[in-house]
Amino acid sequence: MKKTQFLFLVVAFAALFQYQLFANTPTRGFWMWGSSLTNSNITSIVNKLSDNYANEVYLLVKGTNGTKTDPTILTNFITQAHAKSIKVHLWYCVFQDNVYLISHPDARVYHCPNPAAGYNRPYRMDSESYVNPLYPGYKEYVLNNIGYFLNNFDCDGIHLDYIRYGHLVYSFDSYSLKKAADLGCDTTRLLSFFNTSLNYQIYAVGSGFVNLYSQKDSDVVKWVNMRKDAISDYISAIRDTIEKVKPGIKLTAAFMPEGVGNPNSSDVHYAQNYTLHSTWLDMIAPMSYFKSYDQPTSWLQSITSNAIDRVVSTCKITAGLQAFGGVTATELDEQIVYALEGGSHGVLIFKYEDITDNNKWNVIKNRFQSLSAVTNVSADFFKLENYPNPFSSSTVIKFQVAKPCEVSLTVYDAMGKKIMTLINQNMSPDFYNVNFNGNGLSDGIYFYSLEMDGLKATKKMILMR
Repeated sequence: MKKTQFLFLVVAFAALFQYQLFANTPTRGFWMWGSSLTNSNITSIVNKLSDNYANEVYLLVKGTNGTKTDPTILTNFITQAHAKSIKVHLWYCVFQDNVYLISHPDARVYHCPNPAAGYNRPYRMDSESYVNPLYPGYKEYVLNNIGYFLNNFDCDGIHLDYIRYGHLVYSFDSYSLKKAADLGCDTTRLLSFFNTSLNYQIYAVGSGFVNLYSQKDSDVVKWVNMRKDAISDYISAIRDTIEKVKPGIKLTAAFMPEGVGNPNSSDVHYAQNYTLHSTWLDMIAPMSYFKSYDQPTSWLQSITSNAIDRVVSTCKITAGLQAFGGVTATELDEQIVYALEGGSHGVLIFKYEDITDNNKWNVIKNRFQSLSAVTNVSADFFKLENYPNPFSSSTVIKFQVAKPCEVSLTVYDAMGKKIMTLINQNMSPDFYNVNFNGNGLSDGIYFYSLEMDGLKATKKMILMR
């Protein structure tokens, strides 16, 4: 390939990737039930959102019962929301679907043996709405549903919920056992961890199975990885569907917070892993519902900051806030403050229907209004540039610091992986030149991102020998 052709391709790709990776304003959003909408209340709801500076809604369009939001109502809501510059992400519950289970009862999850309850072999859980991810045809059903929403509605993203197993014990069906056996797992030994009432208490109720995973027991690791790979398969397939049907829109997900503080436990029970699964996601919202976990509001700061450390750099963390369960206006305000202090890319409140008093709306309006002023700025604002560009070995990155503040200058590769941090310190007002050496790096696209005083700018550079 000629250098001019290579240059054209990388510049075109860089423009698209730079938009996807960096051109996001902080989320000021709500989860919302699609069933709350009627053609008569949509205008008032959209006005309420707009008046309180919301810029995103994550609208439930297929819940655990499996029914979809009325298409006329959904179209009407999206149209009116877009007119107010509010993005609409379609919220889809993946592994719970009663509509599907009614017609496919064998798709229900199977519980591990539980001798105390009279079950010496795995048994079907008819009382649960979870669907077995490995049931033949279910993934195609999910992808067809996602395709329906992508093809028929002008959405800004797909948001996944219940993209996880319900618990360690909910996957002992014949399909999962066979797949694990094909991967070299001794499933007879695996089932023996639950073959007596005492073993069940140790390994299913207690932390015995998690401990075996932490100790890298071969059979347990193969079993857990098989389940994690099933989650990966769904998320990556949904990402592929988006790129084929409506490329450029966001794929996001709500994750359990256990994956931040106790990843081994999350791997075992939910098969949900922030690092692995963030590869295909633009944003993860940890459902950090402090009251539900009997934690103080300050918990959101550590959940957010630790989640950021776990995900890949292309995936943002937006804290999921609790508004239900008797949360006060003061507690809602504290959640927002702590989440932002932890580095959250805005906030996502669960849920719109739970904001029932003016004190909460006053908190939201004040905080969202402040967040609405935070955005990426033009690189010209910092006089940010590098020369030469393209470069063959090294280039000099130039920028201006207008007032004393903390400055961070970071380089990423074309997939959003952090290459190195060139600067991370307090700096005085001045013009600065920083050398970046590309020795040891492959030819291609790189990005350098400058952050200071709550503002951020990013530019691309091209290494071409």
